[in-house]
Amino acid sequence: MYARWRWLGFTADWTYADLQSDQRSGLTSVDLHIKQNILDMKLGGKVYDTRTTAQDGGMGLWVGVGARYWADDVNYTITMDPILPGNDPTVIDGKTAQTWWDPVIGVNMHFPVTPSVGFIVRATGGGFGIGDASDYMWDAEFAALFRLSKRLMLSAGYRQFKYKRTDGSGEDEVVQTTSVVGPAIGLSIGIF
Repeated sequence: MYARWRWLGFTADWTYADLQSDQRSGLTSVDLHIKQNILDMKLGGKVYDTRTTAQDGGMGLWVGVGARYWADDVNYTITMDPILPGNDPTVIDGKTAQTWWDPVIGVNMHFPVTPSVGFIVRATGGGFGIGDASDYMWDAEFAALFRLSKRLMLSAGYRQFKYKRTDGSGEDEVVQTTSVVGPAIGLSIGIF
């Protein structure tokens, strides 16, 4: 979602990710499955714009600050193989939910090529270990934009995000680093 008033703009972007990881170390294996919802909201403004009125050249640059909300549903299975043969493995299943907010700073660049085709580059950083926030997080995206009609635009590209969190302390401390890489597709619907 994007709303604009003069040079000031508000963006809200929702992302859903379904992540899986299987790791083995010695006699222990960990199977992890995370369903993740991310809501990124920023308030910012245009700082540079050389795009033509026909939207067939130039560049637009926006900078924004805001917050990113993360909601994770985590399912895990830890399997510890026995040291001595003939014994059964120890299996621990669990489920937990995580939610947190990260303060963020972002930049968005738009490069129109024709009135119907253009490119965007987006980058966001944040967390900064403030309160319950991530130790750090960053997000980068490159996409081609295709205007399908006056009110519909399709984006297709590549996105990567990474974050590191530390929860708990002492023996209960858990350090989590997550990195997601892959193709991304989106549909923008203009209302006004």
